[in-house]
Amino acid sequence: MKFKGMLQEDLDGFYVCSYENETGGIEWMAVTQFEAISARKAFPCFDESRLKAMFSISIARPKNMTTLSNMPIVRTTTKGADLPPGYVMDIYQQSPKMSTYLVAFAVSKFAANPPDADKKFRVWSRKKAISRTSYSAEVGPKVLDVMKSITSINYTLPKMDLVAVPDFAAGAMENWGMVTFRETDLLYQENTSTSLDKQQVITVVAHELSHQWFGDLVSPEWWSFLWLNEGFAEYWMYVVTDLIQPAWRLMEQFVQDNMQTPFISDAMEYTKSIVYNVIDPNINDYSSSDITYGKGSSIIRMMEHVLTRKVFFQGLSRYLKEREFSSANQDIFFDILQKEVNSSGNSNTLPANTSVGDIWSTWTLQRGYPVVTVNRDYEEGKAIIDQFERATKE
Repeated sequence: MKFKGMLQEDLDGFYVCSYENETGGIEWMAVTQFEAISARKAFPCFDESRLKAMFSISIARPKNMTTLSNMPIVRTTTKGADLPPGYVMDIYQQSPKMSTYLVAFAVSKFAANPPDADKKFRVWSRKKAISRTSYSAEVGPKVLDVMKSITSINYTLPKMDLVAVPDFAAGAMENWGMVTFRETDLLYQENTSTSLDKQQVITVVAHELSHQWFGDLVSPEWWSFLWLNEGFAEYWMYVVTDLIQPAWRLMEQFVQDNMQTPFISDAMEYTKSIVYNVIDPNINDYSSSDITYGKGSSIIRMMEHVLTRKVFFQGLSRYLKEREFSSANQDIFFDILQKEVNSSGNSNTLPANTSVGDIWSTWTLQRGYPVVTVNRDYEEGKAIIDQFERATKE
């Protein structure tokens, strides 16, 4: 099937952007941003998260540029294709089964840190900014090691590239094996950047690399269940950073950022539940950050506290192993977590005759949050407790 697409400067699909090089000139690059349904702008496909395929990618490029994709390059050739003069073809290793929105490739004159092509973990940026990639190159492998320890599952792909894109609409994007970032979320300069900048880099790297398990290895069945991606990634960015940098006390910051802040949005009449019927993935509110990310990660933290960290982490490992290279919805997730609770002998951590799904679906399927009012009667020496209930139908 032949397909022709136009490279545009719209920061979506396979697009082009420019930046100033080290001599003050203008350089151009092309890079992808496919989430949610923009892979179809680059190649014909069934562009839905639950539908997965193995991808074999070949990219023609000028000889003075480089390419990147999800997998390592197998070979570079000038044969077997109708190439323009001065072009070569990079042929990539076939990917495992993955969703279309996670496919990625880039063509640029970027530099790598470390520069060795045989290194499994590298950070890429425009040459002028390569000195600011050392921190992310140092901390990235640590994040992968922590996620491996938590999930008991090795990182799946043979390499990882982090790419700092000069013009990028999102903060970062978790493409499997080739994560793209806005420059401010990946670059850090010692003695120049602030401590908050440093925390921003490691937490965003932790967020995106945790997606390599939660989102990439197991993807949401549909965008209605995006919290299984983003809620977990938001949760891991604090947990993983806290394990790497315990002195920063990230889990205390979590309460302010992801519990207190979503209360504001969740109290509004227009708020949506964490899970709701997404009809058009092009409508941006399907990924409302306060609800999907903040409230989603808060109920995940609640699960950990109720079920205990040991049982919860074992349940997550079981979930990933049972659904790897496939997709899931929240019922599947709750059922697998319940299996682990039952097999662990800790089922008494939940009220009698209730399940994981019974409890936490009330948080994901309803808008808002419970409001409990306590009125003290000093004359009678007693208190009256009421819970306000509001209609939650969409």
